Amino acid sequence: HGYLHQGRVLQRVAPPTRECEWVVTQRNIAVKEIILDNQPQNRGIEDPIKEVAAMQYLKQREQQRRNHVVEAPYDIHLEAEQMTIESNVMMPMEILHQVTGEGVLHIYIIMPGTTW
Repeated sequence: HGYLHQGRVLQRVAPPTRECEWVVTQRNIAVKEIILDNQPQNRGIEDPIKEVAAMQYLKQREQQRRNHVVEAPYDIHLEAEQMTIESNVMMPMEILHQVTGEGVLHIYIIMPGTTW
């Protein structure tokens, strides 16, 4: 139901310069891209929507368990990395989506990566 991409975290430069607004960090990420058309019969046994819902639920439960103490500056990569290590479940940093003009849904699950 999709693809797995690898990448690096981008960090905004403060203040931005004319030449650069973002810099590439050394922190790895994994991006799972799920592509859904409007035909549920093509989904097979796995249900990507339920997978995303389960990941969001687990992340919320883990945040509640930790009392979600936010320290400034807040680092979603570090938080997801720590929750993944403590729970042995890949926790998402972000879950984003995009719908194309043809009605195809793309879901992007961004998770801490490992050394590639």
